[in-house]
Amino acid sequence: MVMFEVDFKPKKKEDLFHDKKTIAELENFLKSDEKIAILRGPEGCGKRTFLEVVAKENGFHVVQYEKGMKERFS
Repeated sequence: MVMFEVDFKPKKKEDLFHDKKTIAELENFLKSDEKIAILRGPEGCGKRTFLEVVAKENGFHVVQYEKGMKERFS
């Protein structure tokens, strides 16, 4: 069985379906002194993947924090 989300997940900027302006904006943000970025969009649209790919190519490691399962579904 092929895990589509793993096998075909974008690994470099050229694989992303974002315009060059959006990628450049995130790269400029990563080089700035800003501390928080908020990416908006519908669930499953690729916000996290976009951030991970662009950040990795710019020398950053992304860490995601989520609420615990108990908090999320109670």
